[in-house]
Amino acid sequence: MPVDAVIYGPANPSGLIDESGIVDPPDVGDAPASQGIERRDIAGAWAIQSTPNPNNCTVLTTTLELPPLTPPGSVLISAVNYNAYDNGDEGFRLTNVSTQVVTLTNWIATDGNGEGTLNLTGTLQPDQSIWLAKRAITFTQQFGFKPDYEYETDTDPDVPDLTGSAPMLAPGDELAIREGADNWIDAVVWGSSGQITDTGWLTGWIGSNVYAYTGTLATTGQILYRKLDETTGRIVSDTNTALDWANDRTDPVLGRKVMYPGWALERFWQTAKVTDTAALTVAIAPMARPRSVENSTRSSPSTSRSETRRR
Repeated sequence: MPVDAVIYGPANPSGLIDESGIVDPPDVGDAPASQGIERRDIAGAWAIQSTPNPNNCTVLTTTLELPPLTPPGSVLISAVNYNAYDNGDEGFRLTNVSTQVVTLTNWIATDGNGEGTLNLTGTLQPDQSIWLAKRAITFTQQFGFKPDYEYETDTDPDVPDLTGSAPMLAPGDELAIREGADNWIDAVVWGSSGQITDTGWLTGWIGSNVYAYTGTLATTGQILYRKLDETTGRIVSDTNTALDWANDRTDPVLGRKVMYPGWALERFWQTAKVTDTAALTVAIAPMARPRSVENSTRSSPSTSRSETRRR
């Protein structure tokens, strides 16, 4: 089928087809001697011109409006696995916290000028999250599910590969996502040596860096992740500070929390709810817990289910 065409003359006896692929009447008649036919607009209107002007292309131009840039904070870096159990399961998670579908074409993730610059792709539905892993096979072994993309080596043919250079995600590092040349969307800086200026974004982080929660729990394998609202389970509003992250030691309610590979935290964020009449036993651990479990097991005819939550 022709990309473009013009049929001219008094009729179309030969059955010529136009740019739409069908036989149509002529677009314009025959031009007398010393005259010509010219296209008058981009829609395809033709006319006989007594004074041909072959270099006038202004009537054939149109203005294309570029799609609007994505507002910063619409997509957030919602988790970073940098202190991996095994070399290869490092990665990070992106979450669309907006109400609009976001296309990641012409987006990058970077951990610094001259370091990793990863080309992103795909689309994110509202509230959708995706994991991007260094090596899909190693990630799957640790997390129990496949990542959405892998970026260092093609280890799993079922997981799409991203192009570009892999971010290091070192113990002290930074990570930012950007649309186009200068539309910075989000960033996180962690550890003692991470610096937002290393990414090229001079104002994308405020105050101290995020640190893994150091208490009685291991820092190896600990994932940095954002605080979740206790009522909705959604990510709390972004302030570009360490206070947005659940590893925050200063917040006794939404902070001082950890997550490790394999934990389905969002899935079980809301506690189980029942409407049946039941007896409720509150056991204050650790002293009362063994007896409570024993009594529950003895009274159960077949199976017993329990739910605990650490605050």
